[in-house]
Amino acid sequence: MSEEYWFAVRGVRLGIAQQLESLDAHEWDAPRCARAGVSVTWQDPRRAQRALRRHRAQPGHRPSLGREFSVPAELARDALDRVWGMGWPFKARRRLAGHALTANDVEWTVGTGPEIRGSALTLLLLLTGRTSTAFPSLTGSGVEDLSA
Repeated sequence: MSEEYWFAVRGVRLGIAQQLESLDAHEWDAPRCARAGVSVTWQDPRRAQRALRRHRAQPGHRPSLGREFSVPAELARDALDRVWGMGWPFKARRRLAGHALTANDVEWTVGTGPEIRGSALTLLLLLTGRTSTAFPSLTGSGVEDLSA
């Protein structure tokens, strides 16, 4: 991969770090994912991953921090391709079989069937199992299948 690509990756990582620095005490410790606050997830990613696996089986995921950030189109496409192409742990291809997924901000489409459309980052949330967080930002005839 080119130097420009890795420069963009570093930029996204820096953006995430800056968002973490901007959290107030309540946002930092409030339960988000798998009943763990950002501070726990940041300090011990293995513990957070185990908790996430247990929590994904339960309804009612906690919402994200609600912060916006941008990702260069090339990185977003690569992330979508990677998650769509892998089996474990997300099993996106199996979960979303029979649907066409289309990003409306980058050039990316997979699958056939009723369409589910959204931004690349929203589709990444959907592909990685954060359906309830992605749902409000998705459009298309296949979206109603997600709530069934």
